Amino acid sequence: MQKTWVFTRPSAMVLRLLETLVFIIISNTEYILYGLMIFSMYINAGLISLIYPISVYGYALMEETRPKRVFWEFIK
Repeated sequence: MQKTWVFTRPSAMVLRLLETLVFIIISNTEYILYGLMIFSMYINAGLISLIYPISVYGYALMEETRPKRVFWEFIK
């Protein structure tokens, strides 16, 4: 019962929630970076240069494996 009492204290629960929040952010880092890349290209460049980040983002959402050579040739 001692371990249960220690685990259910508010301070322990807050630390567990913060730890879980950090793990959520870390596990979704790639999606955050894709969004920031698109935002950066939109702010610093024009609409024509948005083709690259949008295509990479869209491909990353749909594919689990590495992109094929044809895709990268189209991007180049």
